[in-house]
Amino acid sequence: MTYTAIAAVLGINLIFSGAYIAGKIGVGHFPPFMFAAIRFALVAIVLSPFLRINKKILKNWVAALAFCLTMGVGVYSTMYWALAESEGASLILMGTQFSTPVAVLLGTWFLRESANKAVWGGIALTMSGVILIGFDSALLGYPFAFVLILASATCYAAANVISRFLRDSSLGLINLNAMMSVIAAPVMALLSLAVGEPWQEPLENANTEAWLTVLYSAIAVSLIGHVGLFNLLRYYPVSAIMPFYVFMPIFGVLAAVLLLDEVLTLRFIAGAALAILGIIVIDYFRRRQAK
Repeated sequence: MTYTAIAAVLGINLIFSGAYIAGKIGVGHFPPFMFAAIRFALVAIVLSPFLRINKKILKNWVAALAFCLTMGVGVYSTMYWALAESEGASLILMGTQFSTPVAVLLGTWFLRESANKAVWGGIALTMSGVILIGFDSALLGYPFAFVLILASATCYAAANVISRFLRDSSLGLINLNAMMSVIAAPVMALLSLAVGEPWQEPLENANTEAWLTVLYSAIAVSLIGHVGLFNLLRYYPVSAIMPFYVFMPIFGVLAAVLLLDEVLTLRFIAGAALAILGIIVIDYFRRRQAK
């Protein structure tokens, strides 16, 4: 990879890590489901002109719909809900790393993908780190938030497995984001109304900071981040891009410390180190196995 491409993929991971900081600030202004609904509505408005439904997509409509629901509704509803229920963002961000071992497990069970001993060792490391983080003193008072973020990570892993069935459906990343947003926005709005979240007061009292979090989540993450990643994958293999994803939780935790004044405990740092080491092991040996 060129230095420009490396800088680009690091920048994309920085953008993705900022999604948790923006989400934490955003749910302080808007209820979580409402925040997600507004975010997806904005993305849908921008991307709906690029939405294309062809015969291959219609043939795989079950997988496409399942992906949109697990990724768009499942991941973000539980993620924003967890951020609203917890005190900080760094603990929630590290909980999402649970998705890597779960994706391997789901791939083994449903796609008959093999995993060697080294990969299972990486899974054990990552899950040990996540469990250690779960017993951090800062999170013990928010067990429901930790359950929610583990559910979000599981949905993310499931969405990645489901996406394997969409490889031949001509569903590009922009098209997929458009479809996901068009489906997720009304579903999130209905969820918000169903649980009785107020809309009038948050909209009337929303300040510049509140709307900036929505814009960041929609424009920076969904459009710049995902589209930038799509362009990189046109020129470089997944095996060259994925190792850089280990920087996403690192950037996110540092941003939480700097921007949200969060304090990291030794237990959290140890758990985060174990989780990240496990992800590195899983990624390295799965790429070797794929070759």
